[in-house]
Amino acid sequence: MNKEQKIGLIGAGLMGRGIGKTLLEKGFELSVVAHRNREGIEDLVERGASEFSNCRELAAASDVIITCLPSMAAVHSVFEGPDGIIDNGTAGLVIIDTTTSDPVVTRNLQIKAKSKGILLVDAPLLGGPKMTWEGTISIVVGGEDTAIEAARGILEGFAKNLFFTGGPGTGHTVKLINNAVTLTNSAILYETFTVAQKMGVNLDTLYQAMDASMASSKRLHAIAPALIADEHPKSFALDTATKDLVLYSEVAGASGVPVLLGEAAKTQYRLAQSLGFGDQSVTRIATALADIGGTSFGEK
Repeated sequence: MNKEQKIGLIGAGLMGRGIGKTLLEKGFELSVVAHRNREGIEDLVERGASEFSNCRELAAASDVIITCLPSMAAVHSVFEGPDGIIDNGTAGLVIIDTTTSDPVVTRNLQIKAKSKGILLVDAPLLGGPKMTWEGTISIVVGGEDTAIEAARGILEGFAKNLFFTGGPGTGHTVKLINNAVTLTNSAILYETFTVAQKMGVNLDTLYQAMDASMASSKRLHAIAPALIADEHPKSFALDTATKDLVLYSEVAGASGVPVLLGEAAKTQYRLAQSLGFGDQSVTRIATALADIGGTSFGEK
């Protein structure tokens, strides 16, 4: 683990901020890029990070760049073009992309990076902001062996578990599959708890009964208390969850395998988006379903 490497972080949001904080606490030299959302940037600067005004300057000054981006549009903007990190990075630069991204795009970016002597690994995160903050996040890592070995020391600096999935793009493929399972499991819980609320079932008892049966799951433990209390702190936005399901549907659909459940879940999430809940917690899907069904949570 080489702590003398200069690390650049692009994306200091809910997840990236925790990555930066963990690396700084372990003694790594970190720089961030200026952004209109100043909260995460200012927090990391106060903890010892330096700040660059744009990605072009950061790329030229870094040995390693970690990207943690909110959308595919952001991926293209940060990676490509005359101001992007691929064109402005020097040979030997290591890029660690923790974004939930399109594996096809990742493979194309890896080819472009390799042509310039730049190493790229896809390393999306399995878990939430609390885990990046505590340094206990798990990561699925795809890439060529040389790139993975070059990135390993930094990855071990902010993650608890690393799962090596294969060549370029496979990390992002596994992440999309993981999220599809999680979000589809969640979809049936939003639906069934709303049905139960409308039909006068005691939700506490429903939760206990399900938890004692084969219906128990980590998602049940996360979702049921939020719906019973009608409290929805935002740790994962509905817009972000929908983006992940759309990506999964596109990638899985291209494989030729019927994507029936993924499409059904995507429809539910987009419905809640259309009702104005996109920037709120993903658990607000149940609120949207309750509004349509003529009921509401929190009622006794």
